[in-house]
Amino acid sequence: KKKMKTIEGKFQPWVPNYGYHSWKLDGKRDKELMEYLVKRNNDGRFVSNDYSLPTSEDIRVDPEKSFVKDTLDEILEKVRTVNDKLSIMKSNFGSEVWGQVNYKGGSTAMHKHDNCFAFVYYVNAPKDCGMLNWYINYDTKFEVCKADPASKSLLFFPGWVPHFTMRNQSDEPRVVLAGNLDLGGNDV
Repeated sequence: KKKMKTIEGKFQPWVPNYGYHSWKLDGKRDKELMEYLVKRNNDGRFVSNDYSLPTSEDIRVDPEKSFVKDTLDEILEKVRTVNDKLSIMKSNFGSEVWGQVNYKGGSTAMHKHDNCFAFVYYVNAPKDCGMLNWYINYDTKFEVCKADPASKSLLFFPGWVPHFTMRNQSDEPRVVLAGNLDLGGNDV
């Protein structure tokens, strides 16, 4: 008889049977990860310099750096409790993992990720740093659903749902590691 798998993360419904999962991570390498992401942000190491593209907000991340790899391993350990086939997507540019640093007044433009799931890990999320918002169109209703981030929290959600972050009102930066996941069928 097949044993039923238990999902560790808390399911947060937007509407019936549709929402996101959340976990609290150990964050053992967060200090190194935060220093790395802030430095790369300050050095202008962005995925794109075309400010008309959402990727102009994304910081290039080397997934082979030990502290990035350790954090990604912990993220995958959690999200695989939802589906053990989930893996980080690959593209012609490598792993689809990036960082973002939003200082006071900073936000993330509305966007979506086609045909995949997404995660965001909050390396640093001070009070009033800006909620993550999703636009949900469900059964002829339109709703904005929100998650108030906390440091060391991991959110996993359908990437195809349009989402954005509110402005950071804190004097501290909001620092995240994010990426796209799929069910392993995306060989480049």
